[in-house]
Amino acid sequence: MLTNQALIAAFPLTTVLDSKRIVVSPLEGSPLFTLVKATRSDSNHNKFNETTGEFDINITDIEYMANAKDDVLGVCTHDRVMDEITEVVSTAVTGHMMFAKNVVAPAIEDLVVKTCNSILELSPSALLGMEVITWAPPKPLLNSGLETSVRKFEDLPYDVPKLAMKLPDLTVTEIIELMKSGSGDLDNDITEWASVKGDSFFISIWENIFQIKQAGLTDRVPVTFRSFVYDAPDSLDNALAIYLLSRRLADSPLPNTEMNLTSFNSLIIDYRNQSGARLSHAFNEFDKVNKISQLVRSVDGNKTIVNESVYRRWIDAGGENEILFGNILVQPFSSTVDEINSKAPMLKAEWNKYSALTSVVERNRLFTRTKEFLLAHFREQIRNVTEGEEATIGNREIILKKFTDLIDEVREDETKDLWALCLKLVCKARFYKTDAERILSGIERIKKENPQVSVREAAAISLLEYINYWISTQFVVKIV
Repeated sequence: MLTNQALIAAFPLTTVLDSKRIVVSPLEGSPLFTLVKATRSDSNHNKFNETTGEFDINITDIEYMANAKDDVLGVCTHDRVMDEITEVVSTAVTGHMMFAKNVVAPAIEDLVVKTCNSILELSPSALLGMEVITWAPPKPLLNSGLETSVRKFEDLPYDVPKLAMKLPDLTVTEIIELMKSGSGDLDNDITEWASVKGDSFFISIWENIFQIKQAGLTDRVPVTFRSFVYDAPDSLDNALAIYLLSRRLADSPLPNTEMNLTSFNSLIIDYRNQSGARLSHAFNEFDKVNKISQLVRSVDGNKTIVNESVYRRWIDAGGENEILFGNILVQPFSSTVDEINSKAPMLKAEWNKYSALTSVVERNRLFTRTKEFLLAHFREQIRNVTEGEEATIGNREIILKKFTDLIDEVREDETKDLWALCLKLVCKARFYKTDAERILSGIERIKKENPQVSVREAAAISLLEYINYWISTQFVVKIV
């Protein structure tokens, strides 16, 4: 019912708008348009005032026409339309709130918690363009069962299989599943490793090793079996992926394989054996590293790459990153724990003379690592979506591209409120077709502005604001 009180309350605003020559009208075809039309306010209820030379609004007539009942149905058209809109809006808004609460908010919380945990695991250090980067073997290579399986290839004569495999196209999910063995621990390690390497890595391995697609490669990309498993920057990861895939495929060609069985079996066994031999050599290297306590693997500019297992033991025994920074300055640099410890006072003194450690550099480092953590954990999050959210499952690459673009635009000050940042990133990248960001950010803002209100109260206020926003989208504002 359109009451006299409501009309009188609206009258001052209409006077202000009229004085500014602003016309506000409902968007044609919108629910608001239908509701306004039901008031029959387009009828001529105005009377010309000869004194002022303007039309005076007749509120009584407007109220009467808006609330008049239909002669046949005996109901007020305005009330009926209002009830219909209210029912539709109520159902829709409830659905939006439940989705934001039960799907979006947990996704945000998951990203916040994992990113915070990763940040806490960083070893704080005051840097001046220096960084210690820990290196560890791919997670599956820490599995003792896998080590046992590849050790039998240790004495295999060296060979270079031809890249002549002709297997059918597979999705990245199918490739990762094909690498698994059915062993819970190893399969979990493979899943974790896959989330770190990313989809493009496994697609590249499949296309360039198990299919003949090398023709499109550039000169910078390895094009022989040896260069993949020995010479490439990711040679160890390459060898691991090839081994895990080829051992599953041995004697079991996939449907639509464009090779005869004899050729397939011969080549896939060569793949398995040679990649296994490469991994067995890697295990020998790991043993040597631990035996001589090789702390520093290499130095790349201002970055010291260290063996993670040795590094952790060295840090626990009192080692300091500043000693490693000094180690970069003294050429040739030392590698083993014994060599570095024997020079520790001198190395630290060299670093102290060279550097004036600044908080700015530390913030920059933390800012960069935070963005890296956000991207890594978000990638893992959407990879693990299996059911109940088809929009994410079918658009992973699009979502990842949106998230990556958003990460590039993040400012350092935004990382101070990680929840607000994750809310924006997750909603704009993964739930960009919903109004979850408006609803949840409204709740957060209201809680900050009014610390005394409960979450339930903040949610109710946010929903009212959301409904107001929805109504505002149905206005057309013109200056005449």
